[in-house]
Amino acid sequence: MPTEPDNERRTSATTAAAIQAQLLLDQCHDLISERDYQGAAAADQQAIKLVPDQPDPYIALAEARVGTESHQRAVEACSEAYRRSQSDDRYEILKGRAYNRHKVGDRIGSINDLTEMIVLQPENAQCHMRRGITRGETGDYTGAISDFNKAAAITGLDADLHSLLAHTYSMQAFAELDENP
Repeated sequence: MPTEPDNERRTSATTAAAIQAQLLLDQCHDLISERDYQGAAAADQQAIKLVPDQPDPYIALAEARVGTESHQRAVEACSEAYRRSQSDDRYEILKGRAYNRHKVGDRIGSINDLTEMIVLQPENAQCHMRRGITRGETGDYTGAISDFNKAAAITGLDADLHSLLAHTYSMQAFAELDENP
């Protein structure tokens, strides 16, 4: 059974690791702002070793990976952050992962993340618009139109939404012509 001094030493070591990890994360953010993405990723890797159960180093690592155009590795870092996150920070993690999945061509994964974002923030018109665009790219024009209409119901039909709807209706019509010549 651990003694009181043992517990104090563990608490002290945990606190020291958390402080060192935060310093590394601060360094990472500085390196990202200087566009030293490799240096930022190295600092993040060190922070992950110190606090492997925390999402923040993985979030920062994803940012560094985006800077190096390593979008698949950014998806992996976002997924690790998501596994370690609490509900209050999941929206931003999903946003990053959806973006990176889209960049690597994983439209279905991106749609799944956007759907989860909509569950977290159902009145966020941007989520509906992004999912609608991505659905349109997969040929799901009915789903895209539904998302654009939901976004319009939230914010009103502006020029961007009108354009997206018109384009999607056109694409749907062309797809139907291709299916029924």
